[in-house]
Amino acid sequence: KQGEYEKALVLLKRAYGIRPDPEIAVQIANVLQALNRHDEAKKLMQEALYHSPTSEPLLQAIRKAGY
Repeated sequence: KQGEYEKALVLLKRAYGIRPDPEIAVQIANVLQALNRHDEAKKLMQEALYHSPTSEPLLQAIRKAGY
């Protein structure tokens, strides 16, 4: 929210590496979208969906982004 997307991306990826939670994946995808890295965001969301197919926050984010 403060425009420090690259810094946020590093921190979120570190958190996701420790705990691959689908809600963290959603946050990473949001940052990737803000950086115009849409293909990476889509790939991450698809991978997260494979591992957490019933995560409602993930499903909502996928619907919203149109993946």
